[in-house]
Amino acid sequence: MKRKLFINVNCWGSDYIDGLLKYSIPCLLENLEIINKNELIRISFCICTNKNSINKIKKNVYFKKISKIIEC
Repeated sequence: MKRKLFINVNCWGSDYIDGLLKYSIPCLLENLEIINKNELIRISFCICTNKNSINKIKKNVYFKKISKIIEC
């Protein structure tokens, strides 16, 4: 039985959200692009933060791309 991979990020504060959007999410996206598509269904990405930050993250172009590739 194959296991699911959960990527969980806890992030509060504008500096940390900006870093997540500028560095972490693009890096994750780049790495997801080299993973076999059949394996991507086992990956889940969860960001725990406040409502304002969630709205900002959802508008980010890289997050939108990741959302099309894996469960977010």
